[in-house]
Amino acid sequence: MYIPAKNLKTKKVSFYLEQLFKINVIQKHLIKSYMPKVKLFDQEEVLRRARNLFWKKGYNATSMQDLVDHLGINRGSIYDTFGGKRSLYLQAIKNYILEVSRKVNKDITDSNGALEKLEAILGYSKSSALDKGMTEYGCLLVNSALEIGPVDEEVNQLILKDHENFRQIIKTILEEGQQAGEFKKSFDSLSMATFIHNSLIGIRVGQRSKEPMEYFERISSEILLLVRA
Repeated sequence: MYIPAKNLKTKKVSFYLEQLFKINVIQKHLIKSYMPKVKLFDQEEVLRRARNLFWKKGYNATSMQDLVDHLGINRGSIYDTFGGKRSLYLQAIKNYILEVSRKVNKDITDSNGALEKLEAILGYSKSSALDKGMTEYGCLLVNSALEIGPVDEEVNQLILKDHENFRQIIKTILEEGQQAGEFKKSFDSLSMATFIHNSLIGIRVGQRSKEPMEYFERISSEILLLVRA
C-alpha cells in the first residue's frame, strides 16, 4: 500500500508526540510519588489539641468525628500523619508525659539542695491543683490508667514507665539529701520514694474531686516532716 511521504511524516510526528506525552505523565507520577507530602497544619499544635480533647472526654467517648471536628483536619490527614485514633492517643500521652517532665525537671534544676528540690516537686503538685485542666478533668495519666490501662498493655506500660522514672527522680533526691545531712538516714530511699510518689498520685485524684488547698498542704507538710533531718 502506498503512503504519501507527507502523511508518513505526519504519522511519525504524531507517534513521537504521543510517546513524549506518556513519558511526561510517567515522570510527573514518579516525582509526585517520591516528593514528601507538605503538611498544611502544625502537627505539634494538632497533637496538643488532640491531647486536650482526650483529656476532657476520655478515649472511649472520643469518636473519630470528634477529632475531625475539634482538630480541623480531615480523617485522611489524621490517619496519614498520626496513624489513626489509637496511635494519636498514644502520642498524646507521650506528649503529656514530656510536657510534665520538662516542667518538673526545670523546677528541680532551678533549686539548690535536696530539700529545695523535693519542695519543688511538692510545689508543682500543689500548684497544678489550681490548674483548670487538672481540676476539671483530672490527671491524664491517672485517667488513662483507670480507663485504658487494664485493657491496653502498651498504654499501661507507658504509664508504668513514667511512674518508675518519677520514683527514681525522687529516690535520687532523697539519697542526695541523706548524704548532705538534710534528710534522715533512718528510712530506705526507695520505700520512701514509693510512698511520696503514691501520695502525689493521691493529690492528682484529689484535684479531680476538687479537694481544698488545705488538703494538698497537709500532704506536703507531712512528707517533709517524715524526711527532714
